[in-house]
Amino acid sequence: MAPLNSASRTFSPILTPLRATVGLGAVIALLAACGIWVAIGASNAVDTAKRDHQVSDSYEAARYALAAEESDERKYRLEPSAEVRQSLAASATQVAASLENVAARGDRQDRAFAVALTDGHTRYLQATLRMLDAVDSGDASLVLRIDGEEVDPAFDAIQERLDTEAASHAAAAARSLAHVASLQRDVLIASPFVLILSLALLGTFWSSLQRSKLDVLRAEQRALATSESRFRGLVQNSFDPVLLLDVQGRVLYSSPAVQRLWGYDDVTGLAVASFVEPGDRARADEMFDALLARPGATATGELKARNARGERVDLEVTGSNLLDDPSVGGVVINCHDVTERRRVEAQLLQSQKMESIGRLAGGVAHDFNNLLTAIIGFCELAGGSIAEGHPARADVAEAVKAANKAADLTRQLLAFARQQVVNPQDSDVNELVRDIRPLLGRLLGEEVELLCPLSAEPLVVRVDRSQFGQVLLNLAVNAADAMPAGGKLTIESRRVVLDEAYCATRPDVSPGAYAVVSVTDSGVGIAPDVLPHIFEPFFTTKSQGKGTGLGLATCYGIARQARGHIAVYSELGYGTTFKVHFPLAAAQEAEAGADRSLEARERRGSEVVLLVEDQESVRKLTARVLAANGYHVLSAADPFAALEIARRTRNIALIVSDVVMPGMDGIALIGILDGILGPKPVLLMSGYAEESIMARVAGRPGISLLSKPVGVADLLSRVRETLSAAALPVELCG
Repeated sequence: MAPLNSASRTFSPILTPLRATVGLGAVIALLAACGIWVAIGASNAVDTAKRDHQVSDSYEAARYALAAEESDERKYRLEPSAEVRQSLAASATQVAASLENVAARGDRQDRAFAVALTDGHTRYLQATLRMLDAVDSGDASLVLRIDGEEVDPAFDAIQERLDTEAASHAAAAARSLAHVASLQRDVLIASPFVLILSLALLGTFWSSLQRSKLDVLRAEQRALATSESRFRGLVQNSFDPVLLLDVQGRVLYSSPAVQRLWGYDDVTGLAVASFVEPGDRARADEMFDALLARPGATATGELKARNARGERVDLEVTGSNLLDDPSVGGVVINCHDVTERRRVEAQLLQSQKMESIGRLAGGVAHDFNNLLTAIIGFCELAGGSIAEGHPARADVAEAVKAANKAADLTRQLLAFARQQVVNPQDSDVNELVRDIRPLLGRLLGEEVELLCPLSAEPLVVRVDRSQFGQVLLNLAVNAADAMPAGGKLTIESRRVVLDEAYCATRPDVSPGAYAVVSVTDSGVGIAPDVLPHIFEPFFTTKSQGKGTGLGLATCYGIARQARGHIAVYSELGYGTTFKVHFPLAAAQEAEAGADRSLEARERRGSEVVLLVEDQESVRKLTARVLAANGYHVLSAADPFAALEIARRTRNIALIVSDVVMPGMDGIALIGILDGILGPKPVLLMSGYAEESIMARVAGRPGISLLSKPVGVADLLSRVRETLSAAALPVELCG
């Protein structure tokens, strides 16, 4: 309760006039509200009276017009003439107009009355006209019958209702005006009392304001005493030592922290320079001279000192010249011990140096692998085109051998720090995914839809089961982070065969049959400048404290340790796909080898192929492989170039297209090409999961998907399969 009482005393000089002000304002607001209420009531009463008068006048006008109409009817019976008929019609029109005014100016009930009176008047007028016609015909009995049975009853009903409503509205108008007069009288009676009350409140406010001046002075004195006590307590209990020095640098005062941290019992009268390490005393003198140069000067620096135990301590020193301040009269020195921080920073610096070395090695290996990919790939292509026995063939083979040795060196660099004990077992990839799917569902939450289209055939690989689960968990967590508003995560499995041509561009991948686990999200994608670094240890784009940067590096190391590899395919705005390749177990590898030898004999062709690919290296390699196997290839670097080629060439048998391209994606391109060429078989190439791509083209037959990265054998086999499966005629090149 003490802090509350202190706060109450501190703010009491302010709260006293504030309360008076609030009270005065509340009363003024209440009076204003009453005045507004009276004004609104008077205005509403005046409006009501005006409306009732207008409606009453309209009813009176209708009564007079109805009486004139009856007079004309009587006059016509005595002396028929056209002038009387015209006068009667004018009176009837005036009745109708008056009733329309009632409907326009009155309330809902008046409008209902006006409608009913208008209907009654219409019946009365019709009966009157029939009676006048009977007068013209000279049939006196008919005149009497119509007058007695129709005209008089209708007139009496209308006249009675008009009299009643006119009197009712006239009385209502009188009551409204009386209410206005009553309000005016009440205001006149209350005005003197309101004035007296306002003056009394103003006097109370002024008196309270005068009393608060004395309260403010007393509060300032109490605040000063409290402030002195507070700051004395702060200095006495400060964790950092605080020293007060005179102009010669001798200690006038030292806080208890000097004894607690440094072990000195009493340093009063000692020169502060005696505690500083000899090597830093010159810098300490410079700082002290800078402080003495002008009143109010401050200086900051780092010094090394010795405590009472002879141990070196690192200090961040901040000094302020308060010699001219009568309440201080000295130079204040604050010493912050940073010995432990400097030790940790040194360890961190060493760790960063090791990380930098690792990243440098990885960067060199990455760049060198790009060079080796081109060297090995083009050397193998060149070697394949040289006849057996030619001297150059042996030279090319030696070049490939040397390049492979260089690739071994880069693999050693990339394998750095990925050594761990594992327990590999033969396991079905599909079963591993099914086992971990419930955990992934709980991890992702309801905002992310999890799909697992798995291969129908068993995919047996030799892998540590816990490491496999760790890979999927890390990739799922990254996918969830890329979809903050929710989305779709697809995990699918299938078997692929990676041939020598594919592996030639990836020195760390061996040819053979693999089980591929693709993890595809519908998130924001990865920026091109970030993509090359995502598998580097400690590399992360997350904010500080959100990630260590080791998740994808761990996935990379696990895949490598299982003799597999991991690849990523991403486009901004389209999502990301990670493909983890695990070598199939020995039995499935032998089966895959037999399949490869069979495919090699059946993958050639001679059809015209339209190739659409915006990546130049992929486009050149694909065109070269297809052309080498008999196909006639028409290459386009973008969808618009493909449309131009299609308009000039009609004998295209197959369209091979990337999915994600600038300006227009492959699926939209196929829709336009269908209008130019008609439906042709299509082979889409993409790094995304097959489920997410094929869902967009479900209604268009003849489309198949080839997932990137792709080997030569897979490319040729899928081209042949797509052409063979199509029901369209195939045109051969001339």
